[in-house]
Amino acid sequence: MSTAAADRVARVALLGLRFVDAAFDQPVADGLVVTLWPATRPSRRLNAASSGSGTWVVHDAPGLAAFAHGDGSAASWAAAPSPSPWVVNVADALGRFLPARFPVGLPARWPFDWTCPASPPPSPPAAPWLGRPVPLYSSPTRTVAGPVGVIRAQLWDLDASAPAAWAVMDATAGGRTTRGLADESGRLTILLPYPEDDAITGGDALDASGSPIPGPSGPLSAHSWTVVLTASHQPGPPPAEVPALCPTLTQPPARLWVDAGRTTPLTQVTLQYGRELILRSQDAAPGRPNSVLWLSQ
Repeated sequence: MSTAAADRVARVALLGLRFVDAAFDQPVADGLVVTLWPATRPSRRLNAASSGSGTWVVHDAPGLAAFAHGDGSAASWAAAPSPSPWVVNVADALGRFLPARFPVGLPARWPFDWTCPASPPPSPPAAPWLGRPVPLYSSPTRTVAGPVGVIRAQLWDLDASAPAAWAVMDATAGGRTTRGLADESGRLTILLPYPEDDAITGGDALDASGSPIPGPSGPLSAHSWTVVLTASHQPGPPPAEVPALCPTLTQPPARLWVDAGRTTPLTQVTLQYGRELILRSQDAAPGRPNSVLWLSQ
């Protein structure tokens, strides 16, 4: 055996995690800081390492060193310690995504499988052994190059007279729904891929890259779409830290309002090609903040 081979140390992955950009259904392969800790001992934190191929892995954890340096065989996994509850926190060093937090069990033989009922399956479906990736949602300041619809809002909970922290909004256009998640201040951005030409109410169609296909229907700036909006939010004081992702996505339905008097629900808007759409309620009573979108149960 060569010296290089003798020095090579094999370690068993105790956990594997993958992530997906919820706006574009694309893998997230860089820029993430993935931290985890035992659910009962949050001070004992460690970092998952990026494999360089879009998977973050954990090779060492308290109490699992001997198992992590085993051979990783089926027999060793059959005798592995029972999974214990851990918490994963994901932060984006590049500022594209909101932080996310969710529970896992450690050790886990297969990559983590995201099974929250409020999240649609990735497209195309992941192989059973690969596990479904965890969705990450756009930060309120995120921008992207290229043609994409942008909807921004600052959500305000009328019942609590406070920002609608971690509220959820879905925007549906052309048969596709894109989800946005507000931050702790109620700020939200939805990046909405422009629908195909059958949903266009004026202008030329777009090809797969988002470039205009020449046609007789007018300039690109004439494209517009009807976007249907729905929201969900759990009333009450905002959490002191990043909430668990799945319960956040399964909050009860809420109503968006055109006006603070709650006389006219806001259920759909028009998105114009190339223009950011800033959602605001029409009026702001004295003492209430301006430039917000009203929300209530």
